[in-house]
Amino acid sequence: MTDEPKQRRSRAWIGWATIALLVLYPLSVGPAWWVCFRLCESPSAALAFGRVYAPFVRAVNSGDSTLGRIVVWYIGLWMGVPGP
Repeated sequence: MTDEPKQRRSRAWIGWATIALLVLYPLSVGPAWWVCFRLCESPSAALAFGRVYAPFVRAVNSGDSTLGRIVVWYIGLWMGVPGP
């Protein structure tokens, strides 16, 4: 008996988890921003949000980048801000 099916399942799980992370992390920035805006009363919660979503915060603060404009637009959808 070989462990090939187990290894294949293990690799498939890792692959699907990686894909899910790469898709869900960027999509979660809108809902997370909404939750933090509504519920983050302590500076430590806002700091934790800033650390978890640091790439998006940098993109938004860069101002002129296309990625920054896309992130601002997406967050605006969650915050109820009308688009362009």
